[in-house]
Amino acid sequence: MATTEYSDLWKRLTKALREKGLPISQNGIATMLDMSQGSVRRWYTGEGLPELKTAIVLAERTGYSVEWILTGRGREKPEQYDDLTTDLLQEWARLTPEMRLHVLGTAKLAHAAQFTGDPKERDRVQREMARFTESMRSGGSVHDRRGGSR
Repeated sequence: MATTEYSDLWKRLTKALREKGLPISQNGIATMLDMSQGSVRRWYTGEGLPELKTAIVLAERTGYSVEWILTGRGREKPEQYDDLTTDLLQEWARLTPEMRLHVLGTAKLAHAAQFTGDPKERDRVQREMARFTESMRSGGSVHDRRGGSR
């Protein structure tokens, strides 16, 4: 009886499932996903790929990325962020392109100032950041903070 060489997809999938202590047999995976063993067998042989909804479920259950599971490309696991970074990214998404430029400029100033021994430079950065914070509270624009009319 000939043995079938398993696919690269199968190798990645079983690696991800094994790490989480989930079933790695065709039958076990089919049962876990409530689907036919025939569908799972096509992944094993390389004759098919999981549907996108199924790949997303597999990624969520294993902690591996959909792209890596399906193709072997990209990061194996999505980047994990702490709460502060997650909050920062959510706020960033709400900013206009103009405000993003200002935030980036202020961050670069703050970064440079933390490495300088010049107290005047640190004071200047703190004043700029305070102006930015106040402008954000009042809904102003970058031009307002640079001394333009309100």
